[in-house]
Amino acid sequence: MLEFEMPLKTISEANRRYNWGRGRFYHLHRHRKQREAARLMMNAHRDRVPAGRPLRITLVRIGPRRLDDDNLAGALKHVRDGIADSLEIDDGDETQAVWSVVQENGPAGQYSIYVRIEACTPAGTGRE
Repeated sequence: MLEFEMPLKTISEANRRYNWGRGRFYHLHRHRKQREAARLMMNAHRDRVPAGRPLRITLVRIGPRRLDDDNLAGALKHVRDGIADSLEIDDGDETQAVWSVVQENGPAGQYSIYVRIEACTPAGTGRE
């Protein structure tokens, strides 16, 4: 099992409103930075990734306020994409990875993403 934490702030993308004065594509810059940060952090831990497929990858968002489940998935989308980029897998293919997202409350002003990666057996075999 591989576990590590990324000091990365994620926000609810669905509820985000952008100021036209900051530029039309301001959010794209944040998305690229999140994806790149997740890819680089995962690259640093690639030698410890469990062998076998599929992998069970759990992303835990730590922040002062909770998000509802659909906003939680959207907030972690670019982190998920960056990890998939590093592992060279298709994040939509359940034969390669099974993803889950969770959240925990943290102190005010503290944001991070806790990542847990473990090997699992394909669904339906009854064994782990």
